[in-house]
Amino acid sequence: MSSIYDMSEKNGLILHADGCEILLKECERIRTMFIRKIAKQEEKRQKEFSEIFSYRNVEEICDAYGYGYITDEQRRKYTELFEKGKEVLNEPLVNRDTAVLNVLQRFIKQLEFEIRQDRFDALSPEEQAEEIRRSEESMKAWKEYKKEIKKKLKMED
Repeated sequence: MSSIYDMSEKNGLILHADGCEILLKECERIRTMFIRKIAKQEEKRQKEFSEIFSYRNVEEICDAYGYGYITDEQRRKYTELFEKGKEVLNEPLVNRDTAVLNVLQRFIKQLEFEIRQDRFDALSPEEQAEEIRRSEESMKAWKEYKKEIKKKLKMED
């Protein structure tokens, strides 16, 4: 009787992991969409910054407004950004889209964790032990590889 329950539980874990994978693919699609959208916003922002910093001083910005080349709203924005200086260029873009992307990336990491955990929990105890052994071997090999790289880097100094 316990083997039927175990099989049922295993199937439930696999179904849950499969469902999470479907959701993960959709989240990755949406993430890609937001990455592109943010890249376009950043490109527009950089273009605007280059336009702002093409002026030599605030008076030139005011002159552009006086001659009707820019709107009053642009004049206020340009003046504010110009007075903040070029360090504004190094500030990351922060808006609703970047907040959505951050939340989405955390959600994706959680889904990936759940998928790995469900797949692992669905394994038999013997398969789990083998997976742990493989993981430990891989980690050991990675540490050895890092040591080798560090040695090579020290030799080059």
